[in-house]
Amino acid sequence: MFMPRRFSAAGRLALLGVSLSLASPVAKPAEPSLGIERNGDAVQLNLLGEQGAEYSLEAVEALLNQGQTSTNSWRPIATVTPRSTPFTLFDPICTTKPQNFYRLRVLQNTRPVEVANFRLLDLDGRAHELFYQSDAKAVVLVFAGQDLGALQDLGPTLQNLVTRFGPQGVRFWTLATPTHSVTPSVPWKAQAASLGLTTAILIDEGGAVTREFRPTNLPETVVLDPATWAIRYRGRMADVINKDTTKTEQPLLATALTELLAGEKVSVAFTLSAGTPPAQTDFANRTYAQDIAPLLQKHCVRCHSPGNIAPWAMTNYTVIQDYSALIKDEVLSRRMPPWHADRQTQHYSNDEMLSGDDLAMLTDWINRGAPRGEGGDPLAASIPPTPADWPLGTPDRVVTVDRQNIPASGTVDYRYVVLRNPFPNDVWLRAAVVKPGNRRVLHHVLVFGATSFTDILQIQAGLGGYFAAYVPGMEQVAFPEGTGKLLKRGAFLVFQIHYTATGQPETDATELGLYLSAKPPSRELNTAAAYNTLFTIPPGAEDHPATAEFVLPKDGTVYEFSPHMHYRGRWFRFDAIKPDGQRETLLHVPFYRFDWQTLYRLAEPKRLTAGTRIVVTGGWDNSSKNPYNPDPGASVRFGEQSWEEMFIGYFNWAPD
Repeated sequence: MFMPRRFSAAGRLALLGVSLSLASPVAKPAEPSLGIERNGDAVQLNLLGEQGAEYSLEAVEALLNQGQTSTNSWRPIATVTPRSTPFTLFDPICTTKPQNFYRLRVLQNTRPVEVANFRLLDLDGRAHELFYQSDAKAVVLVFAGQDLGALQDLGPTLQNLVTRFGPQGVRFWTLATPTHSVTPSVPWKAQAASLGLTTAILIDEGGAVTREFRPTNLPETVVLDPATWAIRYRGRMADVINKDTTKTEQPLLATALTELLAGEKVSVAFTLSAGTPPAQTDFANRTYAQDIAPLLQKHCVRCHSPGNIAPWAMTNYTVIQDYSALIKDEVLSRRMPPWHADRQTQHYSNDEMLSGDDLAMLTDWINRGAPRGEGGDPLAASIPPTPADWPLGTPDRVVTVDRQNIPASGTVDYRYVVLRNPFPNDVWLRAAVVKPGNRRVLHHVLVFGATSFTDILQIQAGLGGYFAAYVPGMEQVAFPEGTGKLLKRGAFLVFQIHYTATGQPETDATELGLYLSAKPPSRELNTAAAYNTLFTIPPGAEDHPATAEFVLPKDGTVYEFSPHMHYRGRWFRFDAIKPDGQRETLLHVPFYRFDWQTLYRLAEPKRLTAGTRIVVTGGWDNSSKNPYNPDPGASVRFGEQSWEEMFIGYFNWAPD
């Protein structure tokens, strides 16, 4: 039903129109109507409708036979569920744009929009995951675009909201998209301070998360309900109406939060944001054949190939289309590709992280329905062969652990197997590779070198470093260029093996491949460790801290780092504090994962002087929000089993 009405108003509102469209002829207590008047520097819209019904208020600049263009198509400017009648709403945008016609539509059977999980870093390098905020009453996202200056006029309003609603369990995040790959953390911190903001400023590199929420204009606020992870409000923070010398504020965001916290339906669920559209790269011409498949080949296929470690293989377009929703969830939450180091601190030669632009391109393609497009299928055309038993080629010697029998259930204590050096003389090795015999049951292997039984008896959980290792996610690679490890004549190789029961009896025969150097290396590689065993993690602690350090006894060069915690590990950091007090971050892992214990290799090895302290810091998450936590109610101490905890910072270095 369409009922045109014409109104005249002074000033810029030369002609205003109203139409009414009802979804069904069901009788209403009163026919919905819309009144329009000027109120200071804004248009005041007075809605008279059924309490509890949901209405879409829409506007258009022109009506008469001009075809459908961006300026004369009806666009929603608000979604309203009146709690009283008449219900007043303002349109401050109309006074800064051409004149508008308005219409009102009744909405039926609408559903809240659910959102995807994501993980972003703040300006201090801390990781923030959306779905981790399940204990919050609400999460408010403020999309600022490429510069916090977009919040210049809203800083005090936003900070007042933080002060008012923060103590009530509402979390506020401001999302900003840097224009370059290097985050302008210092200028942004200065901007936030000048605006008086205390919200976390999250770095949306490439704008993938901003794209996911599709803001029309910036700045825009979004209110999320953690009970369902659905959007309850989207739009302007507040409207300030100037009339003569007085100001009147309609607190849109504050009202939405008040109603949500009270368990009520939000009366204004959407308002069209003012500002300007977000500056975003257009990915519409990016195709599967030319862009998406090569991206997957670069970052994913090395694990997602037949016979490899991933649970499914990327062998053709159809597989990618079938798994597209899962791929989007994994990359937005930064669980995949399995690289969890902050690239703002150092550069690493084995960095597998998707850039912000690549992430935005991939998720945009998935959101467009993952179209096949033209061209061949690069994935189908070049399926990698089944991985070789020995990725570095056939070893010069293979040391095999006797077949181990693992029970179907119960705790399996660490097993120690002692074998002799297979070489009759001292040898230099360019690599020592552990090949798991049964990945289903093998949790990890540490191999130690020992020259006597006294050395064997002093081995404790790998706290003093190791000779070779296999842990989940660690790529078996050669030692850094120009380095090697010395295996002495008559030495023992001690295998520390950790198995986990799978529900059925299992067997395992793990092997160690030894690769000889063609000549003695210029530097001997040592694996050292900074560790802490004297800790107790309280029940429910979300970020229980730990620290340890190792002092370099000589001048030397550091090459690689490997943090080690168990399932409660949350973050880990390596810093070098030099004798002059200068501090440099060598590795920062904001999001530690026990299942992917990467060996992080510096692109440029770091030269350090004797007396430099390698300080490791980190935190455990023993709360119920940690999905991997074996028991949030336990007080946790140091122990070898995975339901206990460790805190070890391994690093490979070579003294001069």
